[in-house]
Amino acid sequence: MLQTPTDRYDERTPGQVRALARALGILRELGREAAGLTLTELSQRVGLAPSTTHRLLTTLETQRFVRISATDNRWRVGVETFSTGSAFARSRDLVEISRPALETLRNRTGETAALFIADVAEVVCMAQSESANEMRAVFVIGGRAPLHAGAAGKALLAFRRDDVMMRLIRGAELSRLTERTIADVDSLIAEAREIRARGVALDDEEQAIGMRAAAAPVFDELGAVIAAITVAGPSARLNPSAHRDAAAEALAAARAATADFGGRVAMPA
Repeated sequence: MLQTPTDRYDERTPGQVRALARALGILRELGREAAGLTLTELSQRVGLAPSTTHRLLTTLETQRFVRISATDNRWRVGVETFSTGSAFARSRDLVEISRPALETLRNRTGETAALFIADVAEVVCMAQSESANEMRAVFVIGGRAPLHAGAAGKALLAFRRDDVMMRLIRGAELSRLTERTIADVDSLIAEAREIRARGVALDDEEQAIGMRAAAAPVFDELGAVIAAITVAGPSARLNPSAHRDAAAEALAAARAATADFGGRVAMPA
């Protein structure tokens, strides 16, 4: 049987709380299936008896959170579910939503974590959670850097649609910030392909000598990249092994921020 959040509630849980948890589990499953689900399919998904599932569905239906099609007898989300979800979308604050992921990333790595967005051929720092180490990376809120140099920029570049990515790369002035900066079109395209394959971008002293970083993309509900979460620190601490570990943590933080934002991970076309 598929385990859902409702499984955390047993017979000792107060009835109203248990019913609410079960109803939310039903909404969650219906939200995952645009084509809807039959009563049998839904009851199997949530691990409830068909009679219990139907009772909850009819209650949700009276409040217009679900609806049933007269043509195929499949249950789907209703207009009130859409209205509630739209309210969340209107009130989303990317910085505030991402802050817990940034703090977790900083705590797990001991290094500075930051959130970046793209602005044409540059990245802009929107927030940071600063390391407590005396020697640390520090980002200026509102500070800018070239899109092609550094982990955040490369992550934001690599996960754009192919046509957008190619236009940005070919139209950018690929200046060198250090001797390690990728400064030719073919190499940057190849790097972007590698970043897509592993899901995370690495910066090995490309933006500043003595600093390493890793960054992963944050996606919206359409699967479009909207930001990158970065972790950065001195090369002396982020040795090759620690750098790989930091990259894995950055990826986990970006996935958490994507989920909290209501987004979905997707590969660009």
